Amino acid sequence: MQLTTNVMVKATRKAPSVTSSILFFSFISIYLSCSTYDNISKIDNNDEYEVIQSKSKMVGSYIAMNFYDFENKNIRIPAAVDINGVILQSSKSSNLNLQVSSKKQKFNIKILFIGKKNVEIRNLIINKRDSLIVNVYLKDSDNILY
Repeated sequence: MQLTTNVMVKATRKAPSVTSSILFFSFISIYLSCSTYDNISKIDNNDEYEVIQSKSKMVGSYIAMNFYDFENKNIRIPAAVDINGVILQSSKSSNLNLQVSSKKQKFNIKILFIGKKNVEIRNLIINKRDSLIVNVYLKDSDNILY
């Protein structure tokens, strides 16, 4: 008598991490909210930063921040950001995307990076359904690094 066993081979797929799923859906929601706008306007512009505002058709309000070198505006900088006392860190490969409550709010923002001058944006107001894109250009600091 001969015994035979059938072995079933199951293909297993690794489940995506919760963090990557959250990042993916956050990016999609910000992309959709900023791409479905009523109008676009520059609300503040100087040599250190520019703020571009659009009215979103979505419910939420969003802020997308990009940090660049002042001399070469193609170079991204992984700056630290102090927003109303809360410190956040961006990465060099991506911008900082924030979803804020859907009521009118005022922000004081300070952007910091070693070897660069700090940039301050005071009284940045975001209203319900606003999407703001803030492009910051950091100049070299005069202070000597030891």
